[in-house]
Amino acid sequence: MTEEQELKLALTLRQDLKNGLCERGNIYLMHTEENYHNAWFRVGDDHYIQLSIRPRNYPAIDLSLIKISEEKLAEHIRKEFGGGSWYAMKLNIKGVETDSHGVVIGDDDEQED
Repeated sequence: MTEEQELKLALTLRQDLKNGLCERGNIYLMHTEENYHNAWFRVGDDHYIQLSIRPRNYPAIDLSLIKISEEKLAEHIRKEFGGGSWYAMKLNIKGVETDSHGVVIGDDDEQED
């Protein structure tokens, strides 16, 4: 990443944080059985703030800035969060689908007709 790209990302991130981030227009998944939550907030091109909350783990809260394309993030969500255990509260990303109950469908899941 060039210095100019880093500066642009920093300014975008600063403005997003100043304005406040929420799940609106982003991705928010909630586990169907455990009190686990995952969220991704887009900040600029191919960058997301990733939030993971696992109260029983240490650390219980993980917040990071990741560089990933929308396509790769969709692939990650299908692989790691598909399979019937994650409900999509907000799912503003192409390439990820839910069943009729809002549960994330993984690559290996059978689709309902």
